[in-house]
Amino acid sequence: VRSTDSAKIYNGVNSVIKGNEETAETLDGNKKIFVVDGTPPMSTIVQPVAGAFVNSILTISGTATGDLAGLKSAANNGVKVRLYWEDGSTKYFWQGSTYTTTETYLLLNTFSSESGTITWSVQSSTLPTPSALDKTTYKVWVSAEDKAGQLGIGSTVTVTVDRVAGTIVSTQPVTSQYFGGTGAGSGSPTYAGKPINVLAGTAVDAGPAGADVQTVQVTIKQSTSTLYWDGDGFDVNTSSWILANGTTVWWYLPSPAPFITGWEYQAQARMLDRAGNISTDPASGFITFLYDTAVPTVSVLEPNAAFEKTLTVLSGIAGDNLYALPQQNAGIERIEVSIRVENGAQASKYW
Repeated sequence: VRSTDSAKIYNGVNSVIKGNEETAETLDGNKKIFVVDGTPPMSTIVQPVAGAFVNSILTISGTATGDLAGLKSAANNGVKVRLYWEDGSTKYFWQGSTYTTTETYLLLNTFSSESGTITWSVQSSTLPTPSALDKTTYKVWVSAEDKAGQLGIGSTVTVTVDRVAGTIVSTQPVTSQYFGGTGAGSGSPTYAGKPINVLAGTAVDAGPAGADVQTVQVTIKQSTSTLYWDGDGFDVNTSSWILANGTTVWWYLPSPAPFITGWEYQAQARMLDRAGNISTDPASGFITFLYDTAVPTVSVLEPNAAFEKTLTVLSGIAGDNLYALPQQNAGIERIEVSIRVENGAQASKYW
């Protein structure tokens, strides 16, 4: 900017047309430097993730850029963030302690810079506690404003709140059961074997549609040694959760076969849904079971002679005490007897 007055210099013949002139270089006050920025600022939401299932909202954060002008400061709402839920056409905005129908911006942490691409985040102390998230669908909206006064186009992400844990059931093993026996396949009745080469069960999610069972995990502990299975042996002193196969129907096949006869084991299964809710079976503690492949002993005491005049009682002894502590025995469950005719008209017939 420059200015010229109307004063003229007389040279004896005529006046000089040009008057006194001041230029921008004469005084700094006459010079202004400015930047033309016609690009609106841009902003994105990084957390929470669009379409996510959550059981809490612990972080709301993202990025923004103000192009040439740079963003206004956080205190001047350089980034504007709203959290709200909708009931029909009415929006209810979280304002730090409750919901209101008045559009409210959440308080942000101070930006480390206002130029270039910055990272922004909402002050965690102003976010709703899990108990305040009593609706199913929530939306987070963000927009940015630069120092040229331009407001960027806002963007919105939607999340689904699920605070209900599902149910998981272990069908094998079952607590206080014994495993390892090969069963009895002849005679009547027959008894199926009770192997324990696989842990299995079911799981179901109780949250909103789409929350679903995400993963099932199992942990196995050797009771006496208190060591946990880590995928290839009982090698660790702290609980080690191993990923199982399947979801609503799940199973885990440990390999190599981990169970040693005469030892007691403890197991627990847990499921996680897409919102991060966890449920376990049992809810506390462990499913305890004994693995025993040793065959019990049994012998007949009566009859005790090759010839008997009468037979009023059959008696004998049985035992399942093959192990010494810390190993354990399953114990005798039942004694069964079979009487067969060896000769005569009734030969090979059973009582």
